[in-house]
Amino acid sequence: MRTVEGPACGGALLLAALGWLDDRLGSAREKGLRGHLRALFHGRVTTGVWKLAGGGAFALAAAAAARPPRDAASTVAWLADALLVALSINTLNALDLRPGRALKGWLLLVGLAWLLGARSPWLPAFLAAAVGFAPWDLRARAMMGDTGANALGAVAGLAWLAVPDAGARVGVLLALGLFHVWIERRSLTAWIEEHTWARWLDRLGRPPER
Repeated sequence: MRTVEGPACGGALLLAALGWLDDRLGSAREKGLRGHLRALFHGRVTTGVWKLAGGGAFALAAAAAARPPRDAASTVAWLADALLVALSINTLNALDLRPGRALKGWLLLVGLAWLLGARSPWLPAFLAAAVGFAPWDLRARAMMGDTGANALGAVAGLAWLAVPDAGARVGVLLALGLFHVWIERRSLTAWIEEHTWARWLDRLGRPPER
Protein backbone atom coordinates (compact mmCIF):
# COMPACT_ATOMS: atom_id res chain seq x y z
CA MET A 1 0.00 0.00 0.00
CA ARG A 2 1.26 3.48 -0.85
CA THR A 3 1.38 6.29 1.69
CA VAL A 4 -1.70 8.51 1.81
CA GLU A 5 -0.62 11.35 4.12
CA GLY A 6 -1.39 13.90 1.39
CA PRO A 7 -4.94 12.64 0.82
CA ALA A 8 -5.42 12.42 4.60
CA CYS A 9 -4.82 16.13 5.20
CA GLY A 10 -6.11 17.47 1.90
CA GLY A 11 -9.19 15.25 1.97
CA ALA A 12 -10.07 16.19 5.54
CA LEU A 13 -9.91 19.87 4.59
CA LEU A 14 -11.97 19.35 1.43
CA LEU A 15 -14.65 17.37 3.24
CA ALA A 16 -14.69 19.87 6.09
CA ALA A 17 -15.26 22.71 3.60
CA LEU A 18 -18.16 20.85 1.98
CA GLY A 19 -19.59 20.10 5.41
CA TRP A 20 -19.32 23.78 6.36
CA LEU A 21 -21.21 24.66 3.17
CA ASP A 22 -23.98 22.26 4.18
CA ASP A 23 -24.03 23.58 7.75
CA ARG A 24 -24.38 27.16 6.51
CA LEU A 25 -26.64 26.77 3.49
CA GLY A 26 -28.24 23.33 3.76
CA SER A 27 -31.95 22.76 4.14
CA ALA A 28 -33.57 20.38 6.62
CA ARG A 29 -36.16 19.48 3.98
CA GLU A 30 -34.01 16.77 2.39
CA LYS A 31 -32.73 14.08 4.74
CA GLY A 32 -30.62 11.01 4.12
CA LEU A 33 -29.16 9.74 0.89
CA ARG A 34 -32.57 9.13 -0.62
CA GLY A 35 -33.72 12.66 0.13
CA HIS A 36 -30.79 14.31 -1.60
CA LEU A 37 -30.84 11.93 -4.56
CA ARG A 38 -34.58 12.48 -4.94
CA ALA A 39 -33.98 16.23 -5.01
CA LEU A 40 -31.31 15.76 -7.68
CA PHE A 41 -33.71 13.63 -9.72
CA HIS A 42 -36.14 16.56 -9.65
CA GLY A 43 -33.47 18.98 -10.80
CA ARG A 44 -32.46 20.49 -7.45
CA VAL A 45 -28.78 20.36 -6.54
CA THR A 46 -28.66 20.48 -2.74
CA THR A 47 -25.61 21.05 -0.58
CA GLY A 48 -25.96 17.36 0.33
CA VAL A 49 -25.45 16.47 -3.33
CA TRP A 50 -22.26 18.54 -3.34
CA LYS A 51 -21.12 16.61 -0.29
CA LEU A 52 -21.88 13.30 -2.00
CA ALA A 53 -20.00 14.34 -5.14
CA GLY A 54 -16.99 15.65 -3.22
CA GLY A 55 -16.90 12.68 -0.89
CA GLY A 56 -17.17 10.26 -3.80
CA ALA A 57 -14.36 11.95 -5.73
CA PHE A 58 -12.17 11.98 -2.63
CA ALA A 59 -12.90 8.31 -1.92
CA LEU A 60 -11.95 7.27 -5.45
CA ALA A 61 -8.73 9.32 -5.36
CA ALA A 62 -7.71 8.11 -1.91
CA ALA A 63 -8.32 4.46 -2.79
CA ALA A 64 -6.32 4.85 -5.99
CA ALA A 65 -3.47 6.50 -4.09
CA ALA A 66 -3.40 3.61 -1.61
CA ARG A 67 -3.71 0.74 -4.10
CA PRO A 68 -3.59 1.82 -7.76
CA PRO A 69 -5.80 -0.32 -10.04
CA ARG A 70 -3.78 -2.19 -12.66
CA ASP A 71 -6.06 -4.97 -13.87
CA ALA A 72 -9.63 -6.19 -13.52
CA ALA A 73 -9.16 -7.69 -10.06
CA SER A 74 -7.35 -4.65 -8.66
CA THR A 75 -9.98 -2.38 -10.19
CA VAL A 76 -12.71 -4.21 -8.29
CA ALA A 77 -10.63 -3.92 -5.11
CA TRP A 78 -10.12 -0.20 -5.79
CA LEU A 79 -13.85 0.40 -6.16
CA ALA A 80 -14.55 -1.58 -2.96
CA ASP A 81 -11.97 0.49 -1.06
CA ALA A 82 -13.43 3.71 -2.45
CA LEU A 83 -16.92 2.65 -1.34
CA LEU A 84 -15.54 1.87 2.11
CA VAL A 85 -14.14 5.41 2.39
CA ALA A 86 -17.38 6.97 1.12
CA LEU A 87 -19.51 4.97 3.57
CA SER A 88 -17.18 5.89 6.43
CA ILE A 89 -17.70 9.58 5.64
CA ASN A 90 -21.47 9.26 5.47
CA THR A 91 -21.60 7.12 8.61
CA LEU A 92 -20.08 9.94 10.66
CA ASN A 93 -22.60 12.34 9.11
CA ALA A 94 -25.45 10.01 10.05
CA LEU A 95 -24.20 9.76 13.64
CA ASP A 96 -23.86 13.50 14.16
CA LEU A 97 -27.34 13.95 15.64
CA ARG A 98 -26.58 14.11 19.36
CA PRO A 99 -23.61 15.44 21.37
CA GLY A 100 -20.68 13.05 21.33
CA ARG A 101 -22.33 10.41 19.15
CA ALA A 102 -20.19 11.00 16.07
CA LEU A 103 -17.00 11.14 18.13
CA LYS A 104 -17.81 7.81 19.77
CA GLY A 105 -18.56 6.25 16.40
CA TRP A 106 -15.32 7.61 15.01
CA LEU A 107 -13.29 6.24 17.92
CA LEU A 108 -14.92 2.84 17.39
CA LEU A 109 -14.16 2.80 13.66
CA VAL A 110 -10.59 4.06 14.00
CA GLY A 111 -9.87 1.93 17.08
CA LEU A 112 -10.98 -1.23 15.28
CA ALA A 113 -8.87 -0.31 12.26
CA TRP A 114 -5.85 0.20 14.53
CA LEU A 115 -6.42 -3.18 16.21
CA LEU A 116 -6.46 -4.77 12.74
CA GLY A 117 -3.09 -3.30 11.81
CA ALA A 118 -3.69 0.23 10.52
CA ARG A 119 -0.61 2.31 11.25
CA SER A 120 -0.58 5.88 9.97
CA PRO A 121 1.71 8.70 11.20
CA TRP A 122 -1.06 11.31 10.89
CA LEU A 123 -3.64 9.40 12.96
CA PRO A 124 -2.36 10.48 16.44
CA ALA A 125 -2.77 14.15 15.49
CA PHE A 126 -6.42 13.66 14.56
CA LEU A 127 -6.96 11.54 17.66
CA ALA A 128 -5.51 14.29 19.89
CA ALA A 129 -7.75 16.88 18.22
CA ALA A 130 -10.84 14.68 18.67
CA VAL A 131 -10.08 14.01 22.34
CA GLY A 132 -9.42 17.71 22.94
CA PHE A 133 -12.74 18.65 21.37
CA ALA A 134 -14.72 15.95 23.22
CA PRO A 135 -15.56 17.96 26.39
CA TRP A 136 -17.14 20.76 24.33
CA ASP A 137 -18.98 18.30 22.13
CA LEU A 138 -20.30 16.14 24.96
CA ARG A 139 -21.54 19.19 26.89
CA ALA A 140 -23.09 20.67 23.73
CA ARG A 141 -20.98 23.81 24.10
CA ALA A 142 -19.70 23.55 20.55
CA MET A 143 -21.31 21.88 17.57
CA MET A 144 -19.26 19.57 15.40
CA GLY A 145 -21.75 19.69 12.55
CA ASP A 146 -21.10 18.31 9.11
CA THR A 147 -17.83 20.28 9.07
CA GLY A 148 -16.25 18.09 11.72
CA ALA A 149 -18.15 14.90 10.91
CA ASN A 150 -17.01 15.00 7.27
CA ALA A 151 -13.38 15.50 8.24
CA LEU A 152 -13.43 12.70 10.81
CA GLY A 153 -15.27 10.45 8.37
CA ALA A 154 -12.51 10.99 5.81
CA VAL A 155 -9.88 10.10 8.40
CA ALA A 156 -11.81 6.97 9.44
CA GLY A 157 -12.03 5.85 5.82
CA LEU A 158 -8.32 6.40 5.30
CA ALA A 159 -7.56 4.47 8.48
CA TRP A 160 -9.44 1.52 7.02
CA LEU A 161 -7.49 1.83 3.77
CA ALA A 162 -4.40 1.25 5.91
CA VAL A 163 -5.75 -2.09 7.23
CA PRO A 164 -3.67 -4.74 5.43
CA ASP A 165 -6.26 -7.53 5.64
CA ALA A 166 -8.54 -7.30 2.59
CA GLY A 167 -11.08 -9.58 4.26
CA ALA A 168 -11.39 -7.21 7.22
CA ARG A 169 -11.92 -4.28 4.86
CA VAL A 170 -14.66 -6.16 3.01
CA GLY A 171 -16.27 -7.11 6.31
CA VAL A 172 -16.53 -3.53 7.56
CA LEU A 173 -17.67 -2.42 4.09
CA LEU A 174 -20.60 -4.84 4.31
CA ALA A 175 -21.37 -3.77 7.88
CA LEU A 176 -21.42 -0.08 6.96
CA GLY A 177 -23.50 -0.83 3.88
CA LEU A 178 -26.12 -2.66 5.96
CA PHE A 179 -26.06 0.18 8.48
CA HIS A 180 -26.89 2.66 5.72
CA VAL A 181 -29.75 0.53 4.43
CA TRP A 182 -31.10 0.27 7.96
CA ILE A 183 -30.93 4.01 8.82
CA GLU A 184 -32.75 4.86 5.59
CA ARG A 185 -35.69 2.87 6.97
CA ARG A 186 -35.52 3.55 10.71
CA SER A 187 -34.66 6.37 13.08
CA LEU A 188 -31.33 5.70 14.78
CA THR A 189 -32.20 7.96 17.70
CA ALA A 190 -35.54 6.21 18.25
CA TRP A 191 -33.82 2.82 18.19
CA ILE A 192 -31.23 3.98 20.72
CA GLU A 193 -33.96 5.22 23.06
CA GLU A 194 -35.64 1.81 22.89
CA HIS A 195 -32.55 -0.09 24.10
CA THR A 196 -31.14 0.53 27.57
CA TRP A 197 -27.53 -0.38 26.76
CA ALA A 198 -27.50 1.79 23.62
CA ARG A 199 -29.09 4.71 25.50
CA TRP A 200 -26.46 4.40 28.25
CA LEU A 201 -23.62 4.37 25.72
CA ASP A 202 -25.11 7.28 23.80
CA ARG A 203 -25.34 9.42 26.96
CA LEU A 204 -21.96 8.36 28.36
CA GLY A 205 -19.94 11.48 29.14
CA ARG A 206 -22.88 13.85 28.65
CA PRO A 207 -24.27 15.90 31.56
CA PRO A 208 -27.43 14.44 33.18
CA GLU A 209 -30.60 15.55 31.45
CA ARG A 210 -32.80 17.88 33.46
